[in-house]
Amino acid sequence: MHDLVHDLARSVMADEYNLEGPNCRYAWLLDCSKPLKSSTNSLAKIRALHFADKVSKSPCLSFSPAKHVRVLDLSVDYWHGLTVSVGEFKQLRYLSFSCGKVPSRGRIMPSKFFSLRYLIFSRGQIPINLRGIGMLSKLNYLRISSSGLTLLPASIGEMKGLMHLDLSGCTNLKELPLSFAKIRELVYLDLSGCRGVSGISKALSGLTKLQHLGLSACEDLGGLPDAIVNLTQLRYLNLSRCLKYIFDNSRDQAEIFIDRICTLPNMKQLDLSLNDYPLVIPDSSSHLTKLMLSGCRQIIRLPKFVDNIHFDYSGATLRDFSVYASDTSSNIHMLEHASADELKIWLLENVKSPGEAHIINLSEKQTILELWLSWTKGADRSVDDMELLTELVPPTTLETFVIRGYCSVDFPDWLMSINNHLPNIVRLAMWDLPNCESLPPLGQLPNLREITLHRMESLEEWDTSYSSGVDSVNDLEKVHINDCPKLWIKPLLPRATSWVIKKSDNVLVPQRESVSHIDCLTLTTGDSAVPLHQWGFLHHLLSLGHLSIIGCSDLTISPEAQHSLQSLTLNYCSHTKLEELFCELMSLQELTIQYHGKLEELPNNIRLLTKLQLLTLFLCPSLRQLPQWLGELTSLRKLEIRSCRAIMTLPECIQELTNLQELEIRDCNPELKKWCNAEENRRKLAHIERKNVKSWP
Repeated sequence: MHDLVHDLARSVMADEYNLEGPNCRYAWLLDCSKPLKSSTNSLAKIRALHFADKVSKSPCLSFSPAKHVRVLDLSVDYWHGLTVSVGEFKQLRYLSFSCGKVPSRGRIMPSKFFSLRYLIFSRGQIPINLRGIGMLSKLNYLRISSSGLTLLPASIGEMKGLMHLDLSGCTNLKELPLSFAKIRELVYLDLSGCRGVSGISKALSGLTKLQHLGLSACEDLGGLPDAIVNLTQLRYLNLSRCLKYIFDNSRDQAEIFIDRICTLPNMKQLDLSLNDYPLVIPDSSSHLTKLMLSGCRQIIRLPKFVDNIHFDYSGATLRDFSVYASDTSSNIHMLEHASADELKIWLLENVKSPGEAHIINLSEKQTILELWLSWTKGADRSVDDMELLTELVPPTTLETFVIRGYCSVDFPDWLMSINNHLPNIVRLAMWDLPNCESLPPLGQLPNLREITLHRMESLEEWDTSYSSGVDSVNDLEKVHINDCPKLWIKPLLPRATSWVIKKSDNVLVPQRESVSHIDCLTLTTGDSAVPLHQWGFLHHLLSLGHLSIIGCSDLTISPEAQHSLQSLTLNYCSHTKLEELFCELMSLQELTIQYHGKLEELPNNIRLLTKLQLLTLFLCPSLRQLPQWLGELTSLRKLEIRSCRAIMTLPECIQELTNLQELEIRDCNPELKKWCNAEENRRKLAHIERKNVKSWP
């Protein structure tokens, strides 16, 4: 039956959509590059014209016969003298227009559209002279979205029938005229994105019939709280991105303001999204049907009964949560229903009682794979850190655990029996624990691969009984130790292949047994009081393959390490004499020298590195040239020179490096690029398969 009715309707209306027929009423033009072809009688009867494509030329716009058009939807690149044509539509009710450019003398006077009900300008410049917009006495709907609109004329107050006004996106609008308050029939007003517009609060004083108000990202909102209380018909209010422009940091005033909004008799929906501002949501918000808080990271309190509210609260926000508090409680209870795979809780010092943390039932959130628990270093606490951490037992699903700013000396029982609670942990990091003296039994964690200990000034002992011998439970890959000056590792080193050690001399000095499992080591020694040759840590590394040294003044490496080393990186070693370093590094295949401010020439002993395949020089501003003996490095496959701006040529021996496959020069002196591009030098570089030469700037 439905299909029969549909077919009947199509047969009855067919003639009214046939532009070439005599009875066409509605025209939808898909190709605006072609002329508007139809009989004169057909154009005379057309009531609606819609151009689906942008009009770039005017020949198709011969509208003179179509004087009875009531609906016109048109988009043009330029106002091609259309003033006369469009102005002839005396019966026009609906006009939707977007226009790229309009000559100052080509704008239409509003008096030509005395029957207009709907007017939309969606892009570019406005083809109507707005000074006389008050003449559009029958207009009900006006939408202007144009950065070219800077001022509204005072005559806008004469539009007594206007009910819907959308100015969203008019980013350069400066001020609402005093007459704006006279548009008393206005039901819908959207000023979203009008950042600099002033006069909003005064204008609202007379708009008592408003039901929808959008003020997103508006900045000049002084006096708004007093104006809002008079809008008793308001149903929807958008205050996203703008609360900080209404109040400085007064939580009490903001709470009272939100309460006033929620108690308006007809209020249904409130959007407070993306307000990075302390928010206390009053109990009166439970009367709303929808409260949007997406991106609000400083919510201090929510009402107890919110079952009837639809919260648009993004999961991203709950992954990165900051604890804020009133005098009696904090907002941590909001995490009770959090279920993201990653959760970072900041400002834990603001929690008011252990019971608040207990409520969120963290151990039951089995979706969490990464958890950060962070206190602010040096901040006052309402609850002892150990008491609070006792209630924050992570779920057994956890793979990454980071704890920062914890100030207690000891850990709670669950952390001291860590293998029962975190059996799946892969990465563990402890930052800024100033009073902690010993670590939990980390060797009991079978899946642990990475450990980071950072700024733990009081840490004295890491007992590796479970993680250093042949019976080790875990198989570590990376150990990062930074600024742990008192730390001793005993009885044996953990079985980890990659180490980074900085400002932790007690880890470095003791003599160790021969170690065969450490392959990669990064040492920051600039702040060490102990010279490198006294580091017992280095003396028995039988299989060290990769060594990176930062800021060292003594580069005497143990013979055991020298024979196995394949990759060496020297950073910030500007006070170091490199001449004696390379004598025994016969296995070295990769050498990087970077951030060496005083290096004027490469050490002669580098020529002994006959197995060297990669040489990288980065930020050596005093290095003026490469030596002629560079040609002796016949195994070299890649030469990389970056930010060495004193080098202006390459040595003649570059053509002797027959195995060189890649040359990369970046951010160097422009003269070096010119040298490489010179015809005679291109032949010297012809054997190099990949060349990337870029100068600075």
